[in-house]
Amino acid sequence: MEEFKGEYRCIAADLRNANGGQSTGPLEIDRPWDAYTDDHLGLMDHLRIDKFMVLAFASAAPSSGIC
Repeated sequence: MEEFKGEYRCIAADLRNANGGQSTGPLEIDRPWDAYTDDHLGLMDHLRIDKFMVLAFASAAPSSGIC
């Protein structure tokens, strides 16, 4: 995200139950990746951001970046 911060507003999302993260909560067993997508969309709605790009790291990483 360092590479993009001068040109974009970058936000790191702490995903539910990620290793090293601080967020907890149940994931829907039958759609865990959709639940993460719902979390990102909910955050963007809360921040009133209608255009964004998601940069994802390995699923073992504690966060993903949104610019």
